[in-house]
Amino acid sequence: MTPFPRLPTSTKPVILLGGTGAVGGLLFRLLTEHGLEVMTLSRRGTPAVDLTRDPQSLSHLSDGAALVINATGIELPEVAAHSRAPFLDISATPRYLLDLAQAPPPAGVILGVGLAPGLTTLLAREVSTGPDDEVDVALILGVGEHHGPAAREWTGRLLGASFASPGDAGPVRNFTRARTLPIPGRGRRRVLRADFPDGAFAQIARAQVRSYLGLTSRAATLALNVATYAPRLLGPMLAAPLPGSADWSITATSRTSGRSLGARGTGQSMATAQLTALTAVKAIGVAKTLDRESTGETQFMANLVNLQEAAGLTGITLVRLPEAGEP
Repeated sequence: MTPFPRLPTSTKPVILLGGTGAVGGLLFRLLTEHGLEVMTLSRRGTPAVDLTRDPQSLSHLSDGAALVINATGIELPEVAAHSRAPFLDISATPRYLLDLAQAPPPAGVILGVGLAPGLTTLLAREVSTGPDDEVDVALILGVGEHHGPAAREWTGRLLGASFASPGDAGPVRNFTRARTLPIPGRGRRRVLRADFPDGAFAQIARAQVRSYLGLTSRAATLALNVATYAPRLLGPMLAAPLPGSADWSITATSRTSGRSLGARGTGQSMATAQLTALTAVKAIGVAKTLDRESTGETQFMANLVNLQEAAGLTGITLVRLPEAGEP
């Protein structure tokens, strides 16, 4: 059974920013398949819109829309501020998302959408024993998948950068502090700390979260560790597609109970598009049911979509992993 609710035919259109990208193109197809009218905006489209130069142009373009979805990778709060419809962003940059959460645009904002944060948040919440628990979230990405420029630039910005993390002594450098964690279909793997937003939104995950990243290729994961100390030397190499699969895996493990729960699939872009489309349809459905407009609210995917609904999407499979001491 599909987790997508049926929307009334009178639903307003959706504005999709970045509708020709790796995620945006898939998202356009999914949204239209579920009965939504979608208008895409890009610098090369018709109309041609460059929101980095003219964020105010979104004001009149979004007037009368049900939702604006940002799949461009543009991380400018002033763009969201000019949206006249709720603004859904699939970014994974903590500082940008915190800025939006703390000062949401007038029509409201929806954050934490996609694999990480998003599905990671749902898994962390499921295994958490309470807000004082510490949960390790490991994300393994496929090196064989083609990623858009925004995704490659995001990874490049992590190289050499450090971030603050509750529960850690001092700043944490990205792609260091390796930890061995259970991974669906891959046994136990060494993964590296990475600055994902789940740690910044502990109240949504209902736990203190430490995020880790690895790649399906062990050699590529090691290269990330090396590159964080020499980003100018090795960063360009990591931006290119590498031989390997497009599989992805996520695990959330409670340090209190030892319980682990994972998810897996193939194609990060498709999984992100599926989760984004479901969140969008659910958000629009909630607004229609309540018969009111969103006014300056901050919402999260984890409060609109439950884990069972996410697992009902094509290509996403939940996996229970053995707890500590189990064979």
